[in-house]
This record gives sequence, C-alpha cells and structure tokens, in this order.
Amino acid sequence: MPTIIFDLDHTLLDTTSFKQALGESWSINNPATIEVVKNIKKYLYSDSLSTLQYYLDHDYHVVICTFGNITWQTLKLQYIKFPNNIQTIITDTDKIKHLAGFNQTGNLYVDDRGDDIDQIKIAYPNLTMYWITRPNGEHTTPQPTCQHFHINSLKQLIK
Repeated sequence: MPTIIFDLDHTLLDTTSFKQALGESWSINNPATIEVVKNIKKYLYSDSLSTLQYYLDHDYHVVICTFGNITWQTLKLQYIKFPNNIQTIITDTDKIKHLAGFNQTGNLYVDDRGDDIDQIKIAYPNLTMYWITRPNGEHTTPQPTCQHFHINSLKQLIK
C-alpha cells in the first residue's frame, strides 16, 4: 500500500489565519483560546479534507506528520478530528526519525518548508517530494534544492 505524508501547518491548515484568530490568547488555560481551537476546522484549506479522502479512497496509507509543541499540536489534531484511519505523528524534535519506515518508491511527501523537504529527501531518497506554497503561507523560502514538484494547491496532487 503506498503512503502519502502531509505536514499539518501551512499545508493542510491555514496556520496564519488560525494564529491571527488566537490573537494574544495563546494560553491553553484561557477559555478564549479553547473557543478558537474548538473551531479550528474552519481554518483548514478548502482542498484539505477532500484530498485526504481521495487518497483514503484510493487505498493509500495517509499520514499527517506535524512538528511543534506537543500539547498544541495534540490539541489542534484533537479538534480537527481527522478520520480515524489517518495516522498522525507529532514531534517536537524532528520529522526525519519518524519517517524511516516510509522510504519506499511510490510514497509521497507534501510540506510547505523547503528546508524540511531537502533534509527528508537526503535521508529518504525514495520519497517523491511536493513543495506546496499556500496563500498566507510563511515558508515560501528557501526553496527546496532537491528534486521536487512545486504545487500551490492539494488539488494538483490528484491525477
């Protein structure tokens, strides 16, 4: 079964708009913060859920690998409520060590960070890399230097 791995922030989630909605209320003990987080699904890019479902329907193992504060990433994923058959990986160190089992030809990796794409491609050369630049995205530079496909929408992944 082929695998497709998605980054969460700025790839599936319009993190810039989500952070703007949070404003100054970043404490997870703040009721205003929790209210914004409870509505996080509205900050998913419009093509996110349909693309995930497309790959599930086409017998892909779908993985979301996210980097950041474990508490925050867990809270975001809890309220997004992706389908149960999607594997999630949360790390606050690096993604590379968590992706070791996915280095097979035919597997795909989608991320907005060019530097992450380069590091992961060096470690796992069999992955096909997709660099996505989204509206409101923060990581349009540096561009990846490894072989990759550049997309602006997840719809471009669907053949």
